[in-house]
Amino acid sequence: METLAALAHGFGVALTPVNLVFAFIGAVLGTAVGVLPGVGPALTVALLLPVTYNLAPTASFIMFAGEVTIARRYGCPSVEGPRSITWIRSLSFERSR
Repeated sequence: METLAALAHGFGVALTPVNLVFAFIGAVLGTAVGVLPGVGPALTVALLLPVTYNLAPTASFIMFAGEVTIARRYGCPSVEGPRSITWIRSLSFERSR
């Protein structure tokens, strides 16, 4: 039961409105930096590290989680070069006959 209490406490801290705002800000900054060609998750964290200097540790980690999640999703395909376009081609619609 102690483990479940600790898990519930962790979710209670992470889901406070202030921390959700920092997760959203991290996702927006991760998108802004992650779409740049050649910028992966590690470089995203390095570039946005100064933003978190004055934040609480919990808010910083939550912001980094949002940054890395979005930068990983949007930043890594652009590193692969021409192969990254293949997933866009797969989204194209068939012509109607």
